[in-house]
Amino acid sequence: AQNRPLCENVNAAVGARRERRVWQEAGASTNSMLLRPHAGKASGKKRGALARAVETVPIGELLKNTTCCHRRVDWFVLDVEGAEWEVLRSFPFDEITVAVWSIESNRHNRTELHEYMEGKGYSCTDPDHINTVCHLTKEDSE
Repeated sequence: AQNRPLCENVNAAVGARRERRVWQEAGASTNSMLLRPHAGKASGKKRGALARAVETVPIGELLKNTTCCHRRVDWFVLDVEGAEWEVLRSFPFDEITVAVWSIESNRHNRTELHEYMEGKGYSCTDPDHINTVCHLTKEDSE
């Protein structure tokens, strides 16, 4: 992006594994999208909503193929409209270090999320009713 010259921007559909899914516009805003499993056509498709089949890429694979963050990410914003657990459970924590996570958590059990992330070496807080922020606390964070 022009205002972030050191950032690498990647357009991709992220999932736990490579698979074909249907991407469908979920609301009036084009920033609000849903990923639904591919079943030939989008089930429950809104009339006039854009839908197309895409291949999802595991987040670890996506990051490993970038030039900037294949081993370390300073700040990771995870906002994937309800699929946060899918991404977290497939994330290669043993290969890629993330210093700070900002996770959209209003659709999830926050106690479970805190426990999961604490097990990965993070300390978490809920600064608002939408997000959970987790900071790496283990000594080998570098």
